[in-house]
Amino acid sequence: MVGADLSSNEAGELPGSIGDVLSAFNQSAMGIYVVISNERLVQGIITDGDVRRALLDGVALSESAEKILNRAPLLAPASLDRYERQAKMRSHGVRHLVVTDAGGKFLAVESLSSTGAERANWVVIMAGGLGQRMLPHTLEVPKPMLPVRGQPILEHIIDKLANQGFRNFAISVNYLSDQIEDHFRDGSGKGLRIEYLKELHPLGTAGSLGMFTFPTAQPVLVVNGDVMTDADFGEMLRIHTEAASYCTVGVKQVQFQNPYGVVETDGSAVVGYAEKPISSSLVSAGVYVFDSNVFETIDGHKALDMPDLIRVLVESGSRVGAYPLVESWIDVGRPADYRAVGGDL
Repeated sequence: MVGADLSSNEAGELPGSIGDVLSAFNQSAMGIYVVISNERLVQGIITDGDVRRALLDGVALSESAEKILNRAPLLAPASLDRYERQAKMRSHGVRHLVVTDAGGKFLAVESLSSTGAERANWVVIMAGGLGQRMLPHTLEVPKPMLPVRGQPILEHIIDKLANQGFRNFAISVNYLSDQIEDHFRDGSGKGLRIEYLKELHPLGTAGSLGMFTFPTAQPVLVVNGDVMTDADFGEMLRIHTEAASYCTVGVKQVQFQNPYGVVETDGSAVVGYAEKPISSSLVSAGVYVFDSNVFETIDGHKALDMPDLIRVLVESGSRVGAYPLVESWIDVGRPADYRAVGGDL
């Protein structure tokens, strides 16, 4: 048994653009798109890593997907057992392998298994904000505790992280903190360790990191308490460590359409005109990796916002890396975003 066949979001003809590949990834948690012919012969693959490298190299989403197509992916016949397929991936240093039948036709994709692998890294979840953009719904409930498909946003975040092997959590709390603490307690009900960083007054989006004093030699993952994503945080930690970064900022490519016609001028002369142009930018995804000694430099009693912390690190000469998220991601900051993830207002 090699697993279920992929959906149309994960296998098919070559997408037109890199942006089309990204759209397919947003609808799937696989992180791979297999290009197949009408006869189901494998033509190549595009992985989330391929898209991530292209974005960091400044390649536009509108460029052809063929530009990042890997035409020589790792293949394995279905006759190999699962242990042999997993060993083949490890020996080649890849996370995905395309399984084919005896005639070379596509059957399925197998991913390198990390199930059950526990991580020593701590996760800090920033959940102390007032949720003002979600008023009046946050008058009596902190935003991370708003329900989505039957459970709080924060519980979705913790469960996904736990499924990736994370066991140690520190939740930064302030506004209506008793609701969060009463719900999760010490985490033992989920087989986790949950501690609380209790802000006596609002400390901005990064100030409470100065209260993190738990001994660790491992990088620490920091996640905003209103971000829902299928990101592979183990891969983000790996990239952070390999790059010897002091901090890694998760970024997401987003597109904005100007609602107006944009006129380009040179002095009083019009030299260009674009009707409602679309621009794209890398924005902060609200997920970060820090070396734990960064927190020693933060005064846990003073307000500090994340952009200011990142700026200080950059200006000090510390290496700050970027990690593009190509998986599904949404910042549940507004009522429209909340409804989009299944929230009921």
